[in-house]
Amino acid sequence: AQDKVIGYMGVGTDITQRLSVERELRATRERLELSISAGDLGLWDWDLTTNKVYFSPNYCTILGYQPGELTEHLDTFLKLLHLDDRVRIEPQLPALTETEQAFKLEFRMRTKDNQWKWIAGHGKVFRDDPAKPPNRAAGVHIDISAAKALEAELREQSDLAQTLADKAQDASNAKSEFMANMSHEVRTPLNGVIGMTNLLLESELNEKQR
Repeated sequence: AQDKVIGYMGVGTDITQRLSVERELRATRERLELSISAGDLGLWDWDLTTNKVYFSPNYCTILGYQPGELTEHLDTFLKLLHLDDRVRIEPQLPALTETEQAFKLEFRMRTKDNQWKWIAGHGKVFRDDPAKPPNRAAGVHIDISAAKALEAELREQSDLAQTLADKAQDASNAKSEFMANMSHEVRTPLNGVIGMTNLLLESELNEKQR
């Protein structure tokens, strides 16, 4: 009797297996959510037919929002994109979702306090029916702001090092040019002096003159 549940129509239905599957699905989802939270990942799940998008609690937190505060729609993602990145990414979306494929994009998103965060978006397109076009995409967002800041700092240091190297090379070139010019300027009159001395030595000179 414990294994049976009577439906409201009076039909006996064994739902033990279904309940077991549902419990396992809930446990799997909880483990997934914990793993995503521990990895500081934001999970998203996009229904390509309706443009409804599920944003996980950690997805909202990364951008400074409370879980559930973001409207679950593609427009929310697009509105939070930096304008330069939206112009670049929005035209790519149809091609990305036409076939089952994995993709990775980097872009800036506006936080609740109007700051910008660099995000790496990893996703994959799926289809529920092999005979129909893809109808779903899912993936994660990763905050890469710290890595981007370090990259910019390293690039700045590299540019500074290159500038110093260029200046050192310019100084070396100037020194070489100066030495070449000085050598020429000294050699020209010296040749004249040596030549005149040789002529004088061949003339009649007394001891004192010689």
